Amino acid sequence: MWSASQEADCALKELAALYDDAKLRSMIDGVVGKVLVSPGSVVCRGEPMIEIVGKDRFVMAWFPVSRLYRV
Repeated sequence: MWSASQEADCALKELAALYDDAKLRSMIDGVVGKVLVSPGSVVCRGEPMIEIVGKDRFVMAWFPVSRLYRV
């Protein structure tokens, strides 16, 4: 029989694997020019989280909640 703590740890590990440890990836080469949210913040759909500066362009990215962990 599992304790509630063990079940919570297992669920947390499954979520981390499912969401790739919450890593964000960009479709363009560049650097993060500005971070717009703090770690642990709850963001709403469409809320900008980072600004990415590319070689010849500037991109402000919004991540839909449904795609947040697939970016």
